[in-house]
Amino acid sequence: MSSSILSRQIINGSKTQIALSNNNITNIQNVSSYDSIELNGWVDINATIKYRFSFKSIVTKKGDGSDYLISPQISGDAPPDGFDINVTTSGIVQITLPNISGFASASTQFGLSGATIGISLPLQIESTRISFSNIQAKDTTGFIFQNSSGTTVGSTNNFGYWFKPQQPIISGQIGTAMTNPAASQKIAFNEFWVNRGITYDSVNRRFYVPVAGVYRISMNPFFKTGVTARRLLVGINTDTPTITNHYGHAYSENAEYETACINSVVSLNANDYIVFYLSSGELYNQSSDKFNQFSIELIG
Repeated sequence: MSSSILSRQIINGSKTQIALSNNNITNIQNVSSYDSIELNGWVDINATIKYRFSFKSIVTKKGDGSDYLISPQISGDAPPDGFDINVTTSGIVQITLPNISGFASASTQFGLSGATIGISLPLQIESTRISFSNIQAKDTTGFIFQNSSGTTVGSTNNFGYWFKPQQPIISGQIGTAMTNPAASQKIAFNEFWVNRGITYDSVNRRFYVPVAGVYRISMNPFFKTGVTARRLLVGINTDTPTITNHYGHAYSENAEYETACINSVVSLNANDYIVFYLSSGELYNQSSDKFNQFSIELIG
């Protein structure tokens, strides 16, 4: 499967603006990856006589693949004599401006529309917004979406499932960071099973989230026997959450060993931080007998 790259590719409504030079030919779009494509846009010319006109140009590859045909339609002001829209044998759409009297500036804005019939994949599309109404993979691998650095930010399989490899998530347990921690203090962690995107500050015992969104915060505190009035709170942007400003709360007056559960869904901003705060009582945790698991993940 070969690779095709489209320069200045715009899909479904977004526009690209390109400056045009006086008495010159400007390449505006590579359409060599298409069998048929339509360019829709307009041209503005600021000169002694000002021009503004729209164009609609259908570009079609010949049956033998040796050349391209273009059929521009113009509406609005009549273009200056010598203006032309054409396509080269290699599939480069060009705009020609003649020598225009009093020329100051000129530009074109345009977009592409049309089915990508006969296009080879993988395909790279450069655009700030892409809208798909119907898209199908040619094989069972689905689609891969990458940023400008080549990092995969998402993918789909042929069943339509969406995968986000960079989705922020962290999980683990106290590990050996604390033995039977007692109130009042933030809980420390040093054993992480998944750690992607969320930063743990071991000095301040804080979890920093990298992006704004909706997060699920979970913890299963294991309260120690022989202690009553045991309470663990989730704090957002505070190191000492209380029963009036917490974002998750586990409480027990049972003096026996007991596993509690916190499961909160909260909206956070980028660089907000989360703490797990034991405000009363005591947790059970040993290096040889580990409890108190947690997870934080972006879910929306």
